[in-house]
Amino acid sequence: MKMNFAPSLFSGLALVLALTGPVPQAVAQSAARRPLEGIWRGQWPAATGTQEVVLTVVERTGNRLAVLDADAQNLRRVPVRTALRADSVFFDADRVNQHFAGVRTPDGQQLRGTWRRGSERQPLTLQFGGVSEALQRVLVAAPPYQAEPAAVVAPADNARLAGTLTVPEGAGPFPAVLLLSDFGPDDRDARRGNYQLLGSLADYLARQGFAVLRLDDRGVGQSGGTASTSTVAQRAADVTQALAWLRTQPRLDATRVGIFGHGEGGNVALLAAAGMATPAFVIAAGASGQTGAALLAAQPVMYGKELGCDTTEAARQRQRLAAQARAKAEANVMRKEGANAAQVETYLDQQRLRQKVADRKYLDASFKHQKAMLEIVRQTADPALAQTILTNMMRQRYPNLDPADVQTTARQLTTPAYKDFLTFDPLPALAQVKCPVLLLFGAEDQQVPPAPNADLLLNGLKANKLAILRRLAGVNHALQAPEDEWLFIDGRPQPLVSPEAEESLRDWLQGLKF
Repeated sequence: MKMNFAPSLFSGLALVLALTGPVPQAVAQSAARRPLEGIWRGQWPAATGTQEVVLTVVERTGNRLAVLDADAQNLRRVPVRTALRADSVFFDADRVNQHFAGVRTPDGQQLRGTWRRGSERQPLTLQFGGVSEALQRVLVAAPPYQAEPAAVVAPADNARLAGTLTVPEGAGPFPAVLLLSDFGPDDRDARRGNYQLLGSLADYLARQGFAVLRLDDRGVGQSGGTASTSTVAQRAADVTQALAWLRTQPRLDATRVGIFGHGEGGNVALLAAAGMATPAFVIAAGASGQTGAALLAAQPVMYGKELGCDTTEAARQRQRLAAQARAKAEANVMRKEGANAAQVETYLDQQRLRQKVADRKYLDASFKHQKAMLEIVRQTADPALAQTILTNMMRQRYPNLDPADVQTTARQLTTPAYKDFLTFDPLPALAQVKCPVLLLFGAEDQQVPPAPNADLLLNGLKANKLAILRRLAGVNHALQAPEDEWLFIDGRPQPLVSPEAEESLRDWLQGLKF
């Protein structure tokens, strides 16, 4: 069983701490004498052989937590209460009704006892597997860096952009990374529900010895200015200013200050690198190689949220499921009437092809609709007139949408920032980028697909012998790990930054020759 623990788990494990609660003082003292921290593995007897169970235990002053993984039961990161009484150890995964009571062997390498799953009881020995380096990074009581407030004054409009500077412990001087968010207003962590891409990357990079600066976008959090008027060129000028500020910090190495940009932030980083910013390096993750209009027209959801998932879309999904059910029923009838396996499979293949054609037709219509809307935005100078036309177009295609939602979207599509992004072409400036560049793409990115964007960018950087491309299997646009690697808290999945993405950043940065 593969256990993936990344530093971005820190906040998720803290949630587990809140669920498990403090350990009584006597138990904490016992734990101090006989720590359980680490990975414990055992084999649960089953009718089909054995099933592996894995308990990962964390100990902190006055607190202890554990999580249970059991692939055969589809259990991942299930919170577990722990207790020590004399020489006995107790694990209770109440949410899945599984419990262990046992005794630790004198050498400390095994826990021998009984595992109870519902009404079943079986003897079980848990073998100590040590504490991995990745686990140790996650479980430190305090992060090995300092986080302090920071601010940069934007040159175009004198907006104060507030954020956080994270500096590793020690004297330095440290290399530094400026983090840039994707298109649209974001806070300094690029927070999306429980997922914080930039906040997690700041934690990870600081643990690798890099200082990190991340800022609230205009009009977000503690930053001034207005997000709706922020252009790509304005953001690139902000980057130049932020890099200059980083180079003045006494604990940082002015010759090793670079940029990580996500989505549009990656394009901003490349544009800044082609101008006056002169970063030591650029990492562009999920950046576009197309004009904004071409990119948005081909996205499954152009609007930035699932506007299409109203009752109209729900009805379409019901029709798809009904068609699949009819096909299965007809296949059963064919079998009863004597059709052989090849005939049944041919029929099912025909139905799948018919559904695939229908889905393609629907997507083509969506893309055509989106392209037409973008042309209205691009060609209509009067924002009020453009909003009226867009509102009518959305209502015609999605008649059951909330009118207030439609109006809000129409306003967003006609902001100066949106219109500027439509006309932005990332390719012309790439020939001027001289610093090392890492283009990072998730193979499952649906918002900025690797094809054609990765190849377009790499071709634009062909004169730069220090530019490379890496594709990450199973990773989406948000650089999230595949869902089967997510942490589960209170039965709910908590998305994680892909460990492969983090390791790609680390390996590439460590290989740079400044």
